[in-house]
Amino acid sequence: MKARLEAAGLASDLAIHDLPDEDLRKLCSVACYDKKLFRNRLRLKNRWYQLLNTHIILDHIAEEFLFQELPNQGVLKIDRWGLQQKVELLFAMGVITKQTMDLVTVVNSLRNKAAHQYGFRLGDKHVKIVLDAFPKGFFEEVGYAPTFDNMMAVMIAFFETERQEAEFRALKRKGAFANAERVLEELKRDLEN
Repeated sequence: MKARLEAAGLASDLAIHDLPDEDLRKLCSVACYDKKLFRNRLRLKNRWYQLLNTHIILDHIAEEFLFQELPNQGVLKIDRWGLQQKVELLFAMGVITKQTMDLVTVVNSLRNKAAHQYGFRLGDKHVKIVLDAFPKGFFEEVGYAPTFDNMMAVMIAFFETERQEAEFRALKRKGAFANAERVLEELKRDLEN
């Protein structure tokens, strides 16, 4: 994000404050994963492969999210944590919803079964478990078929959107603090004169 801010001419927190929200949102709306590659991998009609790729991207988003939220993340050695630990920490920090945590937990659980149970077959009963983790009627409301690949894509979108929103809020907070400092400095100068 720092490089994107500098490229946009936003070297200071005060410049972030002065940027219109819509422009700041555009800066925060850059995905932390390769969307095109993910879509291409979802096109392969192999559920196990779709699940594995979804899990890898969810883990990457979780790690990026934690790097973004924790100022001293190196102390925790997050890169050695499992996806479930990362997601639980994000939920405990209040930066993701329980719905998102539950969706990621379902994928993580299925991936663990696929990776550690010899002969595991990702069948229709597992697809139903994933579908049941979504809000009732969600896919009908948005007009998508509740296929396994659509569920994986939506799950990634939910998680990435929460990461981008948290990034936006953090930048707005930094900008607000910088503006408060500016106002206090101006007030101090006015009182001295």
